[in-house]
Amino acid sequence: MIASKIYNAAMIATIMTFVLVCSPSLSAQIESEIDSVTVMPSRPPQPSAGLESGHFLYVTAGLGSVLSDISVEWKYGNPKSGIDLQFSYGWMSKKRIGVGLMYSLYHKKGSMLHGEGMVDIHYSSWRQLIYVHYLAPQFIGCFGPKFSRWSFNYSAGFGAVFYHDLTKLPNHSGGFEGNSTNGLGWNVSIGAQFAASRHFSLIANITYTDAIIDQDFGTSYYGISFSSIRRLSYDVGVKYRF
Repeated sequence: MIASKIYNAAMIATIMTFVLVCSPSLSAQIESEIDSVTVMPSRPPQPSAGLESGHFLYVTAGLGSVLSDISVEWKYGNPKSGIDLQFSYGWMSKKRIGVGLMYSLYHKKGSMLHGEGMVDIHYSSWRQLIYVHYLAPQFIGCFGPKFSRWSFNYSAGFGAVFYHDLTKLPNHSGGFEGNSTNGLGWNVSIGAQFAASRHFSLIANITYTDAIIDQDFGTSYYGISFSSIRRLSYDVGVKYRF
């Protein structure tokens, strides 16, 4: 009985001695293992889709408001307020500047009353259509908070303008008669965009376009005359980045 108690006490003393001797080395080893573990840094937030570099396409539609004078004898419709469409391709660098190509269209239709006869005047409605096409390379850029979904964009360009109008003549074998002219133009634009996803953004632009063209059909009773077509466009649409 006494020998058993002595044996148990000796075993306990041996275990305690082993723990006291080894514990410093175990602690040092554990600390060494902890120091050797590489802590992976958290991944920084990615820039918004609206500010990433790359190629993009966008299409917008809205209202075009002509600021210059247009001489036209319309009974119905206002030639200085019409539909505006824009289509654009662009490439943006990592420095948030780039180049692109923009096409825009201004369209308006109206009608005029034309009287015929010496005594009993008969009035007929003549329908007229106006189209102003503009195609120009663009210098583009954007700015705004780096990690925000919101950003602001700007562009400027110089290109070609193509104008034509059509007049629907009653009882006319040709159906339509038209006039056309062309020239040069320039534009500036500023807008905002919201990155809904990495590839799609919602955009809103205000564009000023000056069509440097001249047309005078004052001697024609259904002609449309102007010295230039300057307009502001208010458009909203969608941008796709790829």
